[in-house]
Amino acid sequence: MLAIFTQVFYSFQSHCDTITLPNGSMPMRCMKEKNRLELECFCRCIEPIERSQITTEEYVLAKAIALCNPAIPELSFNAQKIVEKQREYYANILFKHEQNSYGIEGGAVKYTKIMSAIEAMYHFAQRQREFHNICRMQFLIGADNPWPNTCKLKLFEDSVI
Repeated sequence: MLAIFTQVFYSFQSHCDTITLPNGSMPMRCMKEKNRLELECFCRCIEPIERSQITTEEYVLAKAIALCNPAIPELSFNAQKIVEKQREYYANILFKHEQNSYGIEGGAVKYTKIMSAIEAMYHFAQRQREFHNICRMQFLIGADNPWPNTCKLKLFEDSVI
């Protein structure tokens, strides 16, 4: 989730309407056909950040809030409480920052947009996992390369054997 959040924010700062990597490559340009899942994974994911017009300071706090996710099943009950406390701490900092920057009402609206963007990033991260699983399955069954303009990389498992 944090990886897509980083990619989306970088793309937003670069004024791009699709995921753009730091080297300037755009995964959407490599695809023959753009289906709904690909559009969602590489284009629509930027919309929540564009709507909220998130600043660098807000992004850093939002990323800290996203990182402090107590819903991770492997965490013990005590660890979940600690993580939840940190999440609340960063959320309060963000809320106060927004109110100081935009006033009481405007700050509350901006805070809500940013929190919604965080939730959207969880959704888009799940959609990207689905996309990568589909790509992996296509590769394993020997389907045509959906990105003919990219170089072919050996899978790690193929290199080890």
